Amino acid sequence: MKKIGLCVLTMIMFIVTMAQERQNKALPIISSQVLWSLEKATGWMKGADDNWLEGANKIQNINLGSLDSKLFDHGFYKLGQDNFSFIEIRNIKIEERNLLLIIKKFKTFGAEYLTSYDRDDSKLVIAYAVIDKNSGEFDKGFGWYAFSTFGNGVINYSEDYLQIIASRLGALMARYPWLSTSNGTTNNLFLRYKVSETNPDVSRFFISSSLDDRTTHFWLPYNSVISSRLVSPIKDYYFEVPTSKMTPIIELLIKK
Repeated sequence: MKKIGLCVLTMIMFIVTMAQERQNKALPIISSQVLWSLEKATGWMKGADDNWLEGANKIQNINLGSLDSKLFDHGFYKLGQDNFSFIEIRNIKIEERNLLLIIKKFKTFGAEYLTSYDRDDSKLVIAYAVIDKNSGEFDKGFGWYAFSTFGNGVINYSEDYLQIIASRLGALMARYPWLSTSNGTTNNLFLRYKVSETNPDVSRFFISSSLDDRTTHFWLPYNSVISSRLVSPIKDYYFEVPTSKMTPIIELLIKK
């Protein structure tokens, strides 16, 4: 009996030891509290005929003019050059580091839109990026604030999007553990921001994830394709919001 008991005890200890060796690494912790959010903004685009085009939470497509109003909400053009349902910032803890998670919910197209300008196969997606607090550095030459990211991506929208983001970031950190102690990667996020010169109560902004604002990248809809018409953010297109709404995010993101 003693031998049996000893064998059982040895087996239990072996199982416990093996289980300890298989412990999963803790996932990033995303705060349930939203630090900052934006659900409403007016989008402005200087149209192909140099008239300004307006949109609710949408910057109209770069190739449209004031005479193309029937196309504003039609097929390929309905999502505009950019759009959003909300933009939010939350705290996220990755191992021992307290970082920021910036999230954008918006509509985009699948690759099928290339076959027809009349199709409407739009879908809701979530774009996300992890950045450090007060890390945005201003580049006077380009007029933007640049942020190094600790991970970014796009997922289809669902109610459990925070859990999915945490899982994806956890897998990324497991694959590249050096990210959790680094200053981020060169996959930068860019914020253009300017207070109106004629009305200081109004501010303009545009967020992108590419050095070339006329190319497709993860932060914008897939219809943000290259255009032959040269335009620049803030000067020719932007989202407009009350300055009081932008002040908290600027204090949170910009390097002091």
